[in-house]
Amino acid sequence: MSIVRHPAINVYGVQRDLQREVNRLLENFFPAAPRHAAGEGVESVAWRPMVDIHEDAASYVIDAELPGLSREDVKINFQDGTLTLSGERSYKYEKKETPEAGEAAEETTAKSRYRTERLYGKFHRSFTFSSPVDADGITARFDSGVLTVTVPKAHIARPRQIDIQ
Repeated sequence: MSIVRHPAINVYGVQRDLQREVNRLLENFFPAAPRHAAGEGVESVAWRPMVDIHEDAASYVIDAELPGLSREDVKINFQDGTLTLSGERSYKYEKKETPEAGEAAEETTAKSRYRTERLYGKFHRSFTFSSPVDADGITARFDSGVLTVTVPKAHIARPRQIDIQ
């Protein structure tokens, strides 16, 4: 009886091919960041900040990544059981127009742009909660580009077993 060796399966190659296909499929559903050469205009592309949501016995906590924004750039609303985060991240390297013939050229302080991968424009995220919440107790904190919104759960009468004495 002879032993026949099967060619080894390249797990890393299969994993890389699978990742490439998943990325290709996702790019069809979500807009990619604009990749313009230096000097071209930048289009506004809708973006969705990444969030982490967790809960404990007393509240829900939403952490939203908002790099490059300040607290003045973000609005938080709560209406009809839905918490909404919205705002806008503006493109900060605007192209300066070239002066018309006969006009004095202004000193250009615009930076050269080689590649743009971050998304800019307006964002809007809404969250509904599975249990009643205390709208008056909602708090928000903005620190190092992370917005943390704490939504306390409403105190409601919970069913309980009553012992007979």
